[in-house]
Amino acid sequence: VRCELVSIRDVVEGSGRHKLQWRFHLHPAVQPGVTPRGFTLVVPKVGTLLLEAPQTSAALDIVESEYSPGYGCRQLALACVVSHEVTLPFTAEWRIRAVDKP
Repeated sequence: VRCELVSIRDVVEGSGRHKLQWRFHLHPAVQPGVTPRGFTLVVPKVGTLLLEAPQTSAALDIVESEYSPGYGCRQLALACVVSHEVTLPFTAEWRIRAVDKP
């Protein structure tokens, strides 16, 4: 079975203006990059994925994070961070798709 697209929908209820932040924690082998539409995720031996952010006006960043391969173990990893000031209620739809293969 081959998956062409993964779509994730976040719905935030409430009212008023709020700053929301999403973090996508990555495996240490994944190499992220920022694009105008989101992030590229280079996955060794698999290819490159595109993580598309729902709003083009969102702030995109890559920060240090941690990965745990098992209990009591920590490894340095990266996380893709999206920050956006929105008026609630708000719906964000993330899309992850392949852009190439090795």
